[in-house]
Amino acid sequence: MIYRRDIDGLRSVAVLSVVAFHYFPPILHGGFVGVDIFFVISGYLISGLIFGEIKNSNFSIFKFYRRRINRIFPALGLVLLFSLIIGWITLFPDEYKSLGKNSLASTIFLENIYLWMQSGYFDSDSVTKPLLHIWSLGVEEQFYIIYPAILIIARGMRILNGKFLASCCLISFFLSMVIIFYSKSADFYLPITRYWELSVGGLLAWGERADAGKVASSPWRHAIPPAVVSFAGLGAILAAFFLIDSRTPFPGVAAMLPVLGAALIIAAGPLTGLNRILLSNRVAVFVGKISYPLYLWHWPLLAFLYIVNIEKPEPPVRLVLLAVAFALATATWLLLETPIRRGHNNGRTAIILLAAMALIGGGGWAITHDTRLNDGRAVNKINAGSSVRASGIESPPLPVHDCSVPEQVARPFRNCIQERNGPARFILLGDSKADALYRSLMQSSRPGGNWLYLGGADATTFGAPLPLLSANAAWSNVQAQSRAAINYIVGNPDIRVVLYAVALRNIYRLDDNRGAGRLFNSYDNRFLARLRGNPLAVPAQAAVMEAVGRLVAAGKTVAILVDNPPLPPLRSCNGRLTASSALNRLLGLRKDGTDPDCIYSKEKYLADAKIYFDMIGSLKSTYGDKVIILDYTDFYCQENGGKSCGTSYNGNAIYGYTDHISSFTAGIVGKSINQRLRRFGGR
Repeated sequence: MIYRRDIDGLRSVAVLSVVAFHYFPPILHGGFVGVDIFFVISGYLISGLIFGEIKNSNFSIFKFYRRRINRIFPALGLVLLFSLIIGWITLFPDEYKSLGKNSLASTIFLENIYLWMQSGYFDSDSVTKPLLHIWSLGVEEQFYIIYPAILIIARGMRILNGKFLASCCLISFFLSMVIIFYSKSADFYLPITRYWELSVGGLLAWGERADAGKVASSPWRHAIPPAVVSFAGLGAILAAFFLIDSRTPFPGVAAMLPVLGAALIIAAGPLTGLNRILLSNRVAVFVGKISYPLYLWHWPLLAFLYIVNIEKPEPPVRLVLLAVAFALATATWLLLETPIRRGHNNGRTAIILLAAMALIGGGGWAITHDTRLNDGRAVNKINAGSSVRASGIESPPLPVHDCSVPEQVARPFRNCIQERNGPARFILLGDSKADALYRSLMQSSRPGGNWLYLGGADATTFGAPLPLLSANAAWSNVQAQSRAAINYIVGNPDIRVVLYAVALRNIYRLDDNRGAGRLFNSYDNRFLARLRGNPLAVPAQAAVMEAVGRLVAAGKTVAILVDNPPLPPLRSCNGRLTASSALNRLLGLRKDGTDPDCIYSKEKYLADAKIYFDMIGSLKSTYGDKVIILDYTDFYCQENGGKSCGTSYNGNAIYGYTDHISSFTAGIVGKSINQRLRRFGGR
C-alpha cells in the first residue's frame, strides 16, 4: 500500500478528540469515539499489508508479529516504565499495588479484560487509573492475534473473499447489539464486540486490493462524487463528537457514526479537497505521526497529577500538562520509534523488545505480590504518621449486570447497573454521591436482595434522579430523570425499597467553592453557610415531599441517606508528599494540618445545615415507618470526642475525592445499609 498523508491527518483527528475528551470533557463530550476511528484506520492499514502479502504468497505470521512488536512495544514499554517509576515515588501501597496489576495486564495486552472486571470506563474513579487508556491496545492486539490465522485458514479453504470478511464483520456487530443489552461494560471492553470496527477497515483494504501501486477506485465511487463521500464521513464523525456522550449505550449502534465516518473519509481517497487540504497539511500529518505516543503519554500525566492532588487540575494546569504530553510524544517518535522503524527490521530488535516488556511485566507482578518491596518505598516513610491511607484506586472485582430496565427508560441515566440477573428488590437513585456508594452496596448484598442502580455522576452537567418533583426552574435539569425513575419504580411491583443518596448542594442548588483564583480545584465547607435563609428551602421541602409521597403511596419503602459533612479533599487535609522534594515544591504538596477547614465543628455543621436536617425530620414525621433515615453523621464526626467532623478514621481516609466518601467509608456504610434495609426487602 502506498503512503497516504491524509490517513495520518485522520489519526490526528482521532487522537486530538480523545485528548480533548480527557482534558476538557465539556468541550467534546463524545471525544472518546476517537478510539473507534483508530480501530478503522488500523484495520485498513494492517489488513492492506496482509492482503498484499497473501496475494504475493509471501505472508509470514512470524514477520507479521515481529512488525507488530517493533511498532507497539517501544513507546508502550517506555510509558509503562515511566508509570512504574512515577508510581514508585508518588503512590501509597494500595495504589501502587493496583498500578502493578494494571502494568502486568498491559504487558500481555489484557488490560481491557482486567478493567472490565473492575469498573466501567466512565466510572467516577476512572481518572485515578493511570493505565486506563491501554484497554484499546488490548482490544487491537487481541484482534491481531487471531485475525491473520483466520485469513490463512479462509484462504486455505478458498473462502477468503469480500463476502467472508463482511460476514465476520456482521457477526461481531450482531454480538455487540446483543451484549449491550446485558452488559454495557462488557460491550465496551470485550474484543468480540469491537472486532467489527477493525473489520470495516479490513473490508476497505480488500476492496482496494486489486489496484497495485495506487489507491483503488471502488465502483460506487463513480456514482457518488468522492468529495461528497469525504464530507459525509466528516459529518458523521462530527455528529459522533457532539451527539454521543458517556450516557450513550456504546459501542452499539452509536459506534456506527465514527466507524462509518472514518471509513468514508478513507474510501474517498487522498485527492478530495477535504482529505488533501484539511487532513494532508503539515500540522495534521505531524500530529498523526506522533498520535500513538501522544495517546500513550497524555493520560498517565493527568491521572498521576489527579492522584497526588485528589482532584482534577484546573484548565491552565491541564494546558501545561498537554504541552508536556506533546513534547514527550515528539521525543518518543523522534528518538525511539523512528530509529527502530528505519533500522534493520530483523528478529533481534523484536527479541530485545519482548525481553524488555517481560521485565516490565515481571516488575508489575513483583509489585503486586512482594509486600516488602511495596511497603518499603520512601514515599511511605515520608508520609508515615502524617498522611492517612488513601481511599485506593482499585475496586474489588464486582460481577454486575447492566440493568434489566427497558432501554427507553434507562437511556437518560448515566449509570444503569444491576447486581445480578433477575428482578431487583432494591434500587439506588442519586447523583455522584450514589456513584461513590453503589459498589459497596452490591458487594455486601446478600442473596435474595439484588440492587439496581440508576443515576450517578455530575447532576449539574448530566442530570440525575433526585427526590424532587417540581416545576420550579431551579431543578429543570433533573426533572426528566427524577420523574422517569419514579414512574418506573411505581410501575414495578418487584422493587420494594428505594434508597436516595444525593448531595445536599444539588437539592438546594448551592455552588461549592472550587477554583476561585487557584491553579487546582479546591473544596471546603464554606458554601454550606449559604444554606441559611436559602430561598429554595420551602420549594425544596415541597418537591421532596411530593417525590417521596408518590413512592410511599405506591407501597414502597423509601430510605434517605443523609449527606455527609462537606470537607476539603485529602490534598488539603491529609496531604501527601512524594519521594521527590522537587516535585513536592512544583506541585505545592504539603503534609497534614495546614487547612483550618479540615476540622468542622459538629455543632456548626448541624447549625449550617439546619434547613436540610429539618426537611429530613419532616419526612420522617410525615411518612413514619415508610421512610427510613440513614444518618451516619456520628461516624463522620468522631474527632475531639465527637464534637468535630474530621477527614480520617483509624488511619483511613473518610473521603476519596472532594466530599465523596472513600471506598473504605463506602464499605462500612454500604454494609450497614444492607443490614438495616434487609427486612424491608423481604430478605
